[in-house]
Amino acid sequence: YSPSSVRRFISTKIERVKHIRDTRHSMYGKNAPTFRLKSRKSFLKMTKKLSETPLESRLYEWKKLLTDTIGKRWTEPSEKLIPGYNLDRPVWTGN
Repeated sequence: YSPSSVRRFISTKIERVKHIRDTRHSMYGKNAPTFRLKSRKSFLKMTKKLSETPLESRLYEWKKLLTDTIGKRWTEPSEKLIPGYNLDRPVWTGN
């Protein structure tokens, strides 16, 4: 799985697309309010639309995170289940 920070970042982009396209979304058609305090960060101002699929975005952001991390060796990111995911629960828990 990709890191939680990357998943959260992509989730906000997905919500932004829903806000723009889905008429059922609670924020559909809303405009960003004017700012009174610099410390307040509006969802509408801070997020951007998702331009490709969520999977491609997650992998891109994950690779970007890995290249920004200096001096650490990481494995190549991949969105796949770990070996043994289909085994019974007692095997995983050791019971």
